[in-house]
Amino acid sequence: MTLPINTFYAFYFWLFLLLNLIILGIPYLLLRLLAQKEAARQLVAWGASFWARHILSVARVRVEVEGLEHLPCEDKLCFIGNHQS
Repeated sequence: MTLPINTFYAFYFWLFLLLNLIILGIPYLLLRLLAQKEAARQLVAWGASFWARHILSVARVRVEVEGLEHLPCEDKLCFIGNHQS
């Protein structure tokens, strides 16, 4: 019974990836060719956020954030997850 579910998720993953490349890749290339670097950067940031939220929702992962008010808004941040193997 797990084979059809795994096959479905594999198909869904590749379909989602292909659609993202088409929907986000073409506008990104056009923006870069038109020298709109800031707009291209915003498109990539939005696409990455959409992709991450979608993957988490499909995997039924719930994310809770604590202490968000302590993060500096002006600086760029890099979050690194610590996990056990």
